[in-house]
Amino acid sequence: MPAYKKKLVIFIFLITIVAVVWCPSSAYAQTDYRGLDVVAAPIAGSEAVGKQYAVFIAIDRYKEWPPLKNAVPDAERMRTVLEKRYYIDQVFTLYDEAATKEAVMKLFENLTNELRPEDSLFVFYAGHGVMDPLTRIGSWILQDGGTNRYEQKGWLDNPKIRSLLSTIRSRHVLLVSDSCFSGDILNIERGSQIEITDEYFKKAYARRSRQVLTSGASETVPDESAFTRSLIRFFEENTKPYLDPIMLFNEIRLTQDLTTSPLLGTLKDSDSQEGGSFIFFLKQQPMQAKVQYYPNGATMGAVPVDGGLYSPGATAKVLSPGSLSKSGYEFAGWNTKPDGTGTDVAAGNYLTIKDADVRLYARWVPVAKQYRVFYFSNGATSGAVPVASNNYLEGDTVTVLGNTGSLSKTGYSFAGWNTKSDGSGTSYQVGSTFKMGSSNVSLYAKWTIPSGSLWAIGYNKYGQLGDGTNINKEAPVKVMENVQSVSVGYNHTMILKSDGSLWATGYNGYGQLGDGTNSNRSTPVKVMKNVQSVSVAHYHTMILKSDGSLWATGYNSYGQLGDGTKIDRSTPVKVMENVQSVSAGYCHTMILKNDGSLWATGYNGSGQLGDGTNNIIRLTAVKVMENVHSVSAGGYHTMILKNDGSLWATGRNDYGQLGDGTNSSRSTPIKVMENVQSVSAGEYHTMILKNDGSLWATGNNSFGELGDGTNNSKSTPVKVMENVQSVSAGYNHTMILH
Repeated sequence: MPAYKKKLVIFIFLITIVAVVWCPSSAYAQTDYRGLDVVAAPIAGSEAVGKQYAVFIAIDRYKEWPPLKNAVPDAERMRTVLEKRYYIDQVFTLYDEAATKEAVMKLFENLTNELRPEDSLFVFYAGHGVMDPLTRIGSWILQDGGTNRYEQKGWLDNPKIRSLLSTIRSRHVLLVSDSCFSGDILNIERGSQIEITDEYFKKAYARRSRQVLTSGASETVPDESAFTRSLIRFFEENTKPYLDPIMLFNEIRLTQDLTTSPLLGTLKDSDSQEGGSFIFFLKQQPMQAKVQYYPNGATMGAVPVDGGLYSPGATAKVLSPGSLSKSGYEFAGWNTKPDGTGTDVAAGNYLTIKDADVRLYARWVPVAKQYRVFYFSNGATSGAVPVASNNYLEGDTVTVLGNTGSLSKTGYSFAGWNTKSDGSGTSYQVGSTFKMGSSNVSLYAKWTIPSGSLWAIGYNKYGQLGDGTNINKEAPVKVMENVQSVSVGYNHTMILKSDGSLWATGYNGYGQLGDGTNSNRSTPVKVMKNVQSVSVAHYHTMILKSDGSLWATGYNSYGQLGDGTKIDRSTPVKVMENVQSVSAGYCHTMILKNDGSLWATGYNGSGQLGDGTNNIIRLTAVKVMENVHSVSAGGYHTMILKNDGSLWATGRNDYGQLGDGTNSSRSTPIKVMENVQSVSAGEYHTMILKNDGSLWATGNNSFGELGDGTNNSKSTPVKVMENVQSVSAGYNHTMILH
């Protein structure tokens, strides 16, 4: 026998119902002969002849494993020769994406129910095989197979294969496995010297069998292997009316360029082997020509298969290339020679068959380089990325795809695409366009935190983050939706929702949460409704309702609640009417009424109330100033912005936080600056935003909180920055919106 072809091909019995291709052979569907009836006289008295089934499963395009080149083409060649020259009643094919583990198992289940005891089944599988290094068990890798040997997703191990083969009710099953690590499927038989006669075939067909033919033992086999080539060639050239696995095995192992050791045997651990054998029955038909197609260097896809048989003088329609492609080239028709020097034949035309088979080779011509757009989920927790199937030339217009796969990320909203995963590249909205450059384009899903969702991070001993725990958080955790604003105290948090309801969480030792208790909360509790704004100090909370009434709760030893007492409150008490805004300092509170008058209550040891006194605790708010636009209460000082844009200061000044050029504390407000837009008072420093957008700073600078490039405190405001939108001063740091 001449040398034969081979590749990494596995033949298995598995069969699928989903995505399966039913291919009954039209070439002989109407014949009066089938199986042993071809030569009925020599085997008279044999068992009733059942149907012959054939299954072909081949995978070139894997989801995660490296692609193969020859699995599907060789499976098609095997199918073609068997349908053309042998009696096969029904054919099932599963190629590439159709050959998932689920599909294989479903088809096998269907055939288990459909096959009768007198039927026979032949299975051919082509694809990857792998051996688990721990258990030393081989497996077939189906199209959706993963590469993680611990999960073994999409793997079908040899014990499972043996079990499935044993389940089939048919009289005969022949599994041909040209796969890595298939040796432990079978009990090895090194060949037979029995006499092959009609009597042998009659007895072999009558008895049940479960046979396995593999290209090697527990070893790797190459993608291009002589095993498969010789098998196909033997089927093509055979002239004997019957073939059994022994004949195939004895022929294949004589192949000169064989690099593996073929094995033939019975299915291990099976009780269905009764000494019988699967038999191929050769058709009796006149010689006819066929048209064969070759990829000729294609890098993707499968060649078309013409299953027709043509008599001399007949015409055959030339098939299209289908999915066949070659990177960097385009299909330009077919040619009768691989180098293109033969006759050109266009797809769709007709050619006249002479007295021999026709071989047509794909003809490829170079094309301009093309590029693609790839989409990435970029941290999505569910859904799938869209797949752009188009190829683009440089300068082509690309339309950005939408979120067609319903990508989502917990706690975030999809906001289009960006050319960089960190969002620092070029952003594109769905449906926007751009010009293709000279390379592939990667687009990453862009995620934004939805407006109104509240997130928290950091110290959480008292539950001040409101996430239901007392565990510190190093990454933001989502707390609540539909939030309008939030105000943070020393260890407690007040949350104002969009519906005007006020919620509180965290430390509650002084009743600062206002929930009627002194119990700490790790999950926000509802305190009030119809709230307009809230201002939180270290241990007390000031609440402004929509009707202009001011309410207070929490620590009150210095009268900072303004209710006329020094009694701590755990339930908000009404303090004043007709209030426009409020600002809570460490132990004092500044209240701006609707008429522009400024009022103060609480601790006044440094003159921070601005009422002209020191060391006098105010239990009820006193008027400080008229025509006030806004106020900001710091730790022990107060900054007042009047309607005319002038800035005034009062209180503690040891770090120069008043900005009046001295370090002397003030008990009466002193003018600091003109043309001021807004002000924010920190613990010991002050940040001032002027009308022209310039930012100025004064006070303590031990940690660089003034932002002037030094650590020197200032008693006169210094310019820090231009084009500033807003600013907020913290305890020892500053946040600036540019």
